[in-house]
Amino acid sequence: MRGAWSMRQLLVVLVLCLWAGAAAALDLTGDEADLRLGREVEVLRDPGGRLTLADVLQADGFAPATDHPDLSFGYTDDVLWLKLPLRSRAPRVQSWRIEFEYATVDRIDLFEVGNGGVNRKRSGDRMRFAERGYAHRNPVFALTLAPDESRVLYLRAESQGTMTLSSALWSDTRFRAHSEAQYSANALYVGTALALALYNLLLFMVLRERSILLYVGFVLCFATAVTAMTGFGAQFLWPEAFEFGNRMLGVGFAASSLLAAIYARAYLDTARYAPGWHRALGVLSLAHAGVLIVAAFGPLRLGFQLMSAGGVLNAILIFSCGIACAWRGAPGARILVLAWFALLFGALLTSLRNFGLIPNNALTANAMPIGSALEMLLLSFGLAARFNELKRQKAEAQSQLLAAQQDALHTAHEHERALAQHVAERTEQLEAANARLRELAMHDALTGLANRTALEAYFRDAFDRHRDHLRVLLIDLDGFKHVNDRYGHGVGDRVLAEVAQRIRDSAGRENLAARLGGDEFVVVTPDARSDLAVRALSDRIRGAVAQPIRVDDGVVHITASIGVAGLDTDTPDARDLLMRADRAMYAAKVSGGNRSHWAED
Repeated sequence: MRGAWSMRQLLVVLVLCLWAGAAAALDLTGDEADLRLGREVEVLRDPGGRLTLADVLQADGFAPATDHPDLSFGYTDDVLWLKLPLRSRAPRVQSWRIEFEYATVDRIDLFEVGNGGVNRKRSGDRMRFAERGYAHRNPVFALTLAPDESRVLYLRAESQGTMTLSSALWSDTRFRAHSEAQYSANALYVGTALALALYNLLLFMVLRERSILLYVGFVLCFATAVTAMTGFGAQFLWPEAFEFGNRMLGVGFAASSLLAAIYARAYLDTARYAPGWHRALGVLSLAHAGVLIVAAFGPLRLGFQLMSAGGVLNAILIFSCGIACAWRGAPGARILVLAWFALLFGALLTSLRNFGLIPNNALTANAMPIGSALEMLLLSFGLAARFNELKRQKAEAQSQLLAAQQDALHTAHEHERALAQHVAERTEQLEAANARLRELAMHDALTGLANRTALEAYFRDAFDRHRDHLRVLLIDLDGFKHVNDRYGHGVGDRVLAEVAQRIRDSAGRENLAARLGGDEFVVVTPDARSDLAVRALSDRIRGAVAQPIRVDDGVVHITASIGVAGLDTDTPDARDLLMRADRAMYAAKVSGGNRSHWAED
């Protein structure tokens, strides 16, 4: 959009608002679920993106989307305007959501034109996630209409990728349920992919088979690309890095295509069973490497176009190669063909759904992720089948050549036992690593003190066992911001670590010392027999913290304000206990700092 509107344009908008409210409108009852908008909207092309909203309101070039009922316009340089008149027939004020189902559209602006003027909202994957008008993985816009209120929506869309504007209108309640189902399905998909990758990575560590590592790389790249395509990456993995997210879509699919081609050659042993296909897949791999470079560093649109064309070619050639190798008896080839068929079938269902030829339901909406998940599972099974077949062939050959040599059989048995022992050792290492990770998850990385998770677990146990004698000391450093401002955050971290050590030493082993975050710490005394002992502990901590701390450029002096609280009949849980201690701590700060204050005072 160009700059601010002129006074003439604003007057035109306000005049045409009355006309917009009277235009033929789509009646909404408040119970809409997946109301497809392809046949409800009108489309206006804007070559060069020169039109403003005022220009569009005066334009008579809108036409029904008869040529593109699914609102899929492919790769285009044009800016597209969509027009959708609405009228509420709901008995009360009602909210709706318009969802664009293709998460990677660069930019969509919504202009709501009604009797109250113009309201503008924005979304798209070329924006930081926090800047979107509605926090969702897809471009989503919220609408609220009073009974019998009319409004005309103008949507301006532009994208370097494919201009897929398939969209649906939902009531607020139905949309929430729909979104939760989509989030659950994606979590299942990503979890499946990660589990397969981790399992086969561990298998590679044992067997050192190249095809397994290629499979792991393929799974991770494909899952990353699907995460970028569905918008979950922009929401959860890179909410601030939209440029990175745009690249990850093309890079992920291009890298998965490259690894799939190399994997097919290794898995099918094409050098032995199909030399012609071996050379063809080698050329295909080089082509995918070029596409990967363009997707990572070249123009976005060219990268998307090459990635799409390469993906189609990749699927066809690998599927055909699998059939040829299965015909010639290559181990595991039939499973590869079945796996690739699952992926192609999922893509086919997605295309038929996008064109409106089959119903939109949970199966067709998630056909591509389901197909790719089945493909990954089948390929994993195929690896096992291939190794079993190779093992069987090897056993037969050994039986024929070494039938009379018992020593060779003994060696084979020893090898199997060594392999089983090796697997057991790897399993023990994984368990030890997991135990270490669990330990790290319960401690603050900077100070080594217990973190919030450990504190909550400790409270659950302490509430049951030491309710009558439980005391909490909430410690906040006085003037710590001055340390960061003067010496920098590196010195600030060292000061925090030193203070944490002093608090731990002062608290002793019988008490729990934890870090809440920033410069706030907590000490829990589970078995405080007297308030005098707690006061002595508080004074000991303050005295230890107040000792000078030497840094590179001098000496830092830090003091602490401490709030003390204990359980009483009005303290039902740990949260309330901490809040009381926090209020007491702030009372200590207000009193001048470097002192302790009891919640009961």
